[in-house]
Amino acid sequence: MGEACGQLAGHRCWCGAASVEARLAAPLWGLAIPWNRGHLRWQSGDFYRKFARAFEDIARDIEDGQEPDPHNMAEEIALHLVLDAAAGIVADEAPELELFTGGMPKSRFDFDFDLLHDVLYQDKDYEIAYLSNRSIAKPGDLEEWFEDFQTPAPRDSERGFHR
Repeated sequence: MGEACGQLAGHRCWCGAASVEARLAAPLWGLAIPWNRGHLRWQSGDFYRKFARAFEDIARDIEDGQEPDPHNMAEEIALHLVLDAAAGIVADEAPELELFTGGMPKSRFDFDFDLLHDVLYQDKDYEIAYLSNRSIAKPGDLEEWFEDFQTPAPRDSERGFHR
């Protein structure tokens, strides 16, 4: 379920990047993306492409059977939004839930999204940068989100973009 939510969120970021390029960095007031917060509205198409790649990298980790291990703040934010989207599917008892869980063995840890938030992060610094930040950032102000952490090792810089 996390992999699918990550792919969907990545797709929405790509749509945001295309919209920004088409409107020359106009605010994204009308886009139906959950992270359309004040400090993201004026970012460049390049920012949205890199943010989309953060979702794709997290989704790829999950798809490959690895524990998602964010390599930068953008990936931490992406993982947070993926977990929130998955929790929403469970809470709403959405029809998609059976697609993601059908045939899988039950566990007492199923759908414990609070536990996942606790164990999948080294710290919660991203919450200050993203969740509690309501100010508008100028293009380029959020580039620190894409700076690699000291650990784990950086992702392959030649991996390019999905689209």
